[in-house]
Amino acid sequence: MGNQYEQCKDELLEFLMNEYGQSITRLAFTYIKEKQLAEDTAQIVLGENYAYLMLMLR
Repeated sequence: MGNQYEQCKDELLEFLMNEYGQSITRLAFTYIKEKQLAEDTAQIVLGENYAYLMLMLR
């Protein structure tokens, strides 16, 4: 069961990145105007949302 849970977590993170990654990066870029910082910001946002979802799924 633990292995299925880990796989599900991986799939959730992949889904978030594929579904929202580019949009969040573009939005961040409109404010930051620097590509690398926008990508870093998007990664932080996705990570925070993933962590929140993991807490909610407990």
